[in-house]
Amino acid sequence: MSTSDHFIETKNEIIYWHNKTGSITTDEALELSDQIKNLVETGDYTRLIVDNSQMSGVWSSEVDKIWIDLMKYITQYIPKTATICENVINKLQVNYLASQSVSPDRMKAFTVSEKEEFERFIKSDD
Repeated sequence: MSTSDHFIETKNEIIYWHNKTGSITTDEALELSDQIKNLVETGDYTRLIVDNSQMSGVWSSEVDKIWIDLMKYITQYIPKTATICENVINKLQVNYLASQSVSPDRMKAFTVSEKEEFERFIKSDD
């Protein structure tokens, strides 16, 4: 999917998902979720990197449910998912959602200033 607010691309064994807004409808969230699931099912990806570093706005609790479902689904196929967050609030929100679906050693959020921790996490095999 490519819009001015959301962009998904792949490179080697990594899916990159860029978000510029969190203010999305449930229909938009479902569409993004379906596109990620399709990529995961049809490719041989080992990592998903979600870039929320330029994201503004927040999503609703209805969208939370879609993201939790997507997180549970992704971990069946991809060993590591990392989210780069614009601020600590978004990091806490993403880590909370991840804790509802997977273990923190498989999916974790980082702020932009935590680049070294992000790199260590996404490159590790455990």
